[in-house]
Amino acid sequence: MPVGVAAQAVDMTSHMNSECFLDRPLDSARLMSRAVDTCCRRPDRAAQCLTFVVCDDDLVILQPVTITGLPAEPEPAEVTEVLSAVDDKLAEMGVGGPTLIVRGKPHERITDNDREIHQLQLERYGGDQDRPLRLLGFYVAGPTTVRRMPGPLLVPV
Repeated sequence: MPVGVAAQAVDMTSHMNSECFLDRPLDSARLMSRAVDTCCRRPDRAAQCLTFVVCDDDLVILQPVTITGLPAEPEPAEVTEVLSAVDDKLAEMGVGGPTLIVRGKPHERITDNDREIHQLQLERYGGDQDRPLRLLGFYVAGPTTVRRMPGPLLVPV
């Protein structure tokens, strides 16, 4: 992981019980957004974070993981490096599945940098890639809003 970046597993039981996400599938856009808002905490957003909400195949949350201390506009290659480290660690632990990836930031604007990072994740996790994580959705979370970025555009052949 890049220097200055810290990872932490989020204690789900302390702040998610009230949301009833512990045993409920995230089977709608509304529930996914609420889970993102809960798992990507406001102090972490202020610290420039990436949050991974890893689910099982039934879309029940297994474990959110937050990485803080990213630069304000990280290079997409740096984000890919962080994602590779998370992939490797989860593979070691035998954990993986559909995952919500959240870019937490201290402001509401979606920048070209966010779009570029989002596009790289669509390419990285799209298709039949053999990775522990499978992209369920990519979000940008500011102090008061959570926005889902669009999925891949499907072009008829």
